[in-house]
Amino acid sequence: MTGTAFSGITSFSPAWPIRSKHAEVLEIVTPSLCLALNRAMLNKESQGKFVGPMHALISKKQREILQWIYQGKTNWEISKILGMNEETVKYHVDQAMAKLNAKTRAQAVGRALEIGAISVLRPPSRESVIGTGKEKTD
Repeated sequence: MTGTAFSGITSFSPAWPIRSKHAEVLEIVTPSLCLALNRAMLNKESQGKFVGPMHALISKKQREILQWIYQGKTNWEISKILGMNEETVKYHVDQAMAKLNAKTRAQAVGRALEIGAISVLRPPSRESVIGTGKEKTD
């Protein structure tokens, strides 16, 4: 899928052996199914319709923090944006990583994207003021 902002791996494999005649059909149909699913997930009108029980796996705060990580922010930057302690951010990241069975932040973000917990289309919930040269001086 060139020219799109979304990529991923979708598996339609069953837990049982596939007969050769079915394998031929699946070989033809699977790429189209993956493409259709990816296009549907890119459609803003479809956002939120592909959430299942996996979406609820991580908390709203964990999703928000993973969305910021997806935007390239560090724990320190996220703590300043969200107005919380850096250790609290780290706690939420660690909890999300454990729930998503991820060993790295990047893997956690990838899994969150995969289950629809965060989106490539959805900007973070708060405006970033870190790294723009326009830090608040309240």
